[in-house]
Amino acid sequence: MRRASILALCALLAASPAPAGGLRAATEAEAGAGVHAVGRIELGSSGYCSGALVSPTLVLTAAHCVHRPGTAEAYAPDDLRFRAGYRHGQAVRDRRIRRVVIHPDYRPDAPNSADKVAADLALLELAQGIEPHVIRPFAAAGRLGTGDRVRIVSYAQDRDEYPSYEDGCRVLARDARILALDCDVTFGASGAPVFAEGPDGLRIASVISSGARTDGTVTAFAATVEHGLARLMQEFGRPSRLSATAKTLRPGTGDRGTMRFIRP
Repeated sequence: MRRASILALCALLAASPAPAGGLRAATEAEAGAGVHAVGRIELGSSGYCSGALVSPTLVLTAAHCVHRPGTAEAYAPDDLRFRAGYRHGQAVRDRRIRRVVIHPDYRPDAPNSADKVAADLALLELAQGIEPHVIRPFAAAGRLGTGDRVRIVSYAQDRDEYPSYEDGCRVLARDARILALDCDVTFGASGAPVFAEGPDGLRIASVISSGARTDGTVTAFAATVEHGLARLMQEFGRPSRLSATAKTLRPGTGDRGTMRFIRP
């Protein structure tokens, strides 16, 4: 599929309803089996996003989550926290952030496009690592194709006190850089991991970026790690470089929140 055409196609696909009953609260058993590696990223006093551990010291999330609402001003690392396995006010591990690095191609003020979604990735380096025997990080190396079923764990509006788990949604369309999904995501779910099943368990294949709302139905868009993660890791390896050029909107009602909505 041509890159320029995928968002236009997905706007039409947004009218397809998501599978019913796929979204639910993650059980304690699921949390113990790996959901603890997904956590809430607290954005100062402005809201939150979702994110997931990909190493004992690194959290993968969306680039637009690291800027103050409605501005091009980046959060200072001290204004951010990662609360791994957060549930009803308690986290398995609560960590401050040492450094924020975003994909170098991300342009926060650019119009919504496939290019913008594809680069909507960021890494948060924790000030103190999380012990792998307490929380095992996810590998970020999966790949999904059109029609594949996916799993998502996220925190979002009206379910922000516990992780939500969805395994009944699917890939509507894709190219090498982005996926379109019929998953039930909403404000706060930006940065949530989209999982593919690998030979050694779940792997993060993409990261929730934004969505399009059509007649009350939302189609989610996600940046693939197969395209964007290597470039992001290159940027992370640059010495003494803080890179953050995105924006996050305040959680709330209507079409406003940490989930950026693209109107077709």
